[in-house]
Parts: sequence; C-alpha cells; structure tokens
Amino acid sequence: MLSKTRFQTLSAYTRKKAREADGLFFVDGWRWLEEVLALPEAPECVLAVPGAARNATETALLERARRRARAFYEAGPAQLARLTGSVQAPGVAALVRWRPAAFTPDGLPAGPGLIVAMEAVQDPGNAGTIVRSADWFGAAGVVFGPGTVEPTNPKLVRSTMGSLFHLPVSEGEPLPHVIGRARAAGFRAVGAALDGEPLPAFRWPERTLLIVGNEAGGISDSVRNCLDARVLIPSYGRAESLNASVAAAVLMAEWRRVSG
Repeated sequence: MLSKTRFQTLSAYTRKKAREADGLFFVDGWRWLEEVLALPEAPECVLAVPGAARNATETALLERARRRARAFYEAGPAQLARLTGSVQAPGVAALVRWRPAAFTPDGLPAGPGLIVAMEAVQDPGNAGTIVRSADWFGAAGVVFGPGTVEPTNPKLVRSTMGSLFHLPVSEGEPLPHVIGRARAAGFRAVGAALDGEPLPAFRWPERTLLIVGNEAGGISDSVRNCLDARVLIPSYGRAESLNASVAAAVLMAEWRRVSG
C-alpha cells in the first residue's frame, strides 16, 4: 500500500502551484490511463487499488502500465480519491508530465483552419468542455488566455475526456498578441457579441480564430477592439443566455459545417 510519506509527496500535485512548477498532474480512470500510455513520455507513476481491474482488457492495460510507468504503487480507495479529487475514484490513476505548448499559428497547413481562444473562462467544466468540443470539430489548437482557469485543474482535465492530449494547447499569452500573430498567418478573429451579425447570415472566414469570452462579462474591450468580426447566436426562447461552452460548441459546429 502507498506509504504515508509517498502519499504526502504525491499530494503536492493536488495544488496548482506544484502542478505548474513541475508540469505534473493526476488523471484517473481506465480511459485516461489508455491515453497516458499512448503519450511519448512515460507516466511519472501509476497507482491502482488492488483488484481494480474488472476484465481482461483492464488487466492487460494495468500490466502495460506496470511495465511503462517510472513507478507503480498500490493505493487505497480513499488515498486515490484524495489525490485525484474524484468522488467515485475508478480504481486507477496516473501522474503525468505535460505542459502547454507554444502558440505557433504560422506552422499550420494552408486552407481552412480553426483555433479557439478563451478569455477569462473561469469555470473548469466550461473550459474543459470547450477543449473537448474543439477536438471534436477538428480545431488546430486551443489558447488559454489570461484569466482562464489553468489547463491542469482536475475538474477541467476530467471534462476534456482525453482531448487535452489530442490537440495543441497554449496558455498565458495576451489575446491581442495571439490575434496579431494569428492574423499574420491568415486568420481572422471572430468573437460572440450581442451586437454581432446573426449566425444564420454570418460569413465565416476560412481561417478563424474564435474568441470565447468570460461567462458573465463576455469579451473584454481590449480584445473586442482587436476583432475582425462579431457574431450573434439568435435566441428563439426566453433563456437569458447560453452557457459559454454551449455557445462555443454551436459556433464551432457552424464553422465546421460551412468550411467542410
């Protein structure tokens, strides 16, 4: 069983400061373990509750993890739950080394392209779902702008369902700089706004940098002033607004429909 000393060492990665300093964070579940084992770099460690494997597939996956991980530990269910923040820990977790990539729009292939950038999206579930939607609709990358929840937040990681590892993710660069660099690569910045052109009539740029604003305040003036176009998702009912991740998915889907 995981020793008290080892548990305390690993517990550091439940805190943002340690995750950012070392580039290490926990993922949990069989699906995530499979994702982690497909990465170029071996997981720092894998933890499993004794008897967690329920079938031949999970048993084989656990054996792969034993061979590939730098360390393998057996842990109790309560220990695993505390390390991962999961109320119903599925019996297996991995400590993985991963950092956001640099934003490099100039290296993308010519032709249609979509990049999604978040400004001050603070809810981890929203941000993670936006990453997952970006992956689903074939975006070339996701930018976590200033004020946005950090990409290794446990709830965010869990809500991406593995998509965090499927496409380039960058973090921290001011969005006006991102817009300028993307524009130099042929992208046009589009943001959702109440004074935007209604979505059914909107003409999407072939290469779009889609800006998703804060859940309550939307896109800031400093970023709004850099936009090339604004788009409005019309309301047909009585709801006050759309959830940020839902609005982002609607816009990504429409860009994909038009761009093919």
